[in-house]
Amino acid sequence: MQQGKLTLRDGREMAYTDYGVEEGSPLVFCHGSPGSEYDLYALDAQCAHVGARVVAPSRPGYGDSTPHPAGSLSDWADDFGELLDALGIEKCHLLGFSGGGPFAMSCAQRMPDRIEKLGLLASMGPWNQCRELYLEPTRALWEFGRDHREQCEAQLMVGGADVDGALRLLQNSFGKAERDVICIEPYRDGFKQSVRRMIAQGYRGLLNDIRLQASSWPFSLEEIQVTTISWHGGADALMPVSVSEQVAVEIPNCRFKHLDGEGHYFWMLHWERVIGELIEGTS
Repeated sequence: MQQGKLTLRDGREMAYTDYGVEEGSPLVFCHGSPGSEYDLYALDAQCAHVGARVVAPSRPGYGDSTPHPAGSLSDWADDFGELLDALGIEKCHLLGFSGGGPFAMSCAQRMPDRIEKLGLLASMGPWNQCRELYLEPTRALWEFGRDHREQCEAQLMVGGADVDGALRLLQNSFGKAERDVICIEPYRDGFKQSVRRMIAQGYRGLLNDIRLQASSWPFSLEEIQVTTISWHGGADALMPVSVSEQVAVEIPNCRFKHLDGEGHYFWMLHWERVIGELIEGTS
């Protein structure tokens, strides 16, 4: 596991962490909302074991990545392209988890020639199409954050200004399947490390994500021509399976995998299997 920082063309900085083996099959991981490049903190050895190089960047406002309050989903795709260029990666696999899904999909739509295959883990979908599918607490927070950014950040800081407070806020929404993963080692420590990075700049990163996720996207899912696999746990207490089902219907070449009894963080327990399924059969 090695940390890095890239200065983008417009002067912003993008922090990222390199997991696995440098000469391995390249994969870029788009973390959740909220989240950070440390979402994979407990999975470095597994990345190496399957011979993968997994690069996890922190989006603007998370970790040490410069905020980009006027940025768009398309701008993130351009940042992704700069990251690949800087690391000497011509083409990679791409994986988006939860709130990272929209950012991964934007990359797939904007630069399909640089992506071998797209993977989605319990991903969000377009707000206009999936709003009624989200749980009420998600709808309320995302629309409050989109429409009243400063007030939302102030409220989040009341209970979640430090790591322990942020952990409590996140875990309040967990179901049994989420606790069964996050409350055991090494995932518990990895989750804590990711939260520490996540709130390094307060909730700027999350609120920037919300602004983009809960607005009209600059592309349609039908425009994604990259071969896609979508996984979703049937016991997910945070993101309804129906969201991934809707996304899978809209993306032309998407295979959907429903995982009975699994929660939002199922992929941590099955990381090697997920990577193996994503890169399987790629030339």
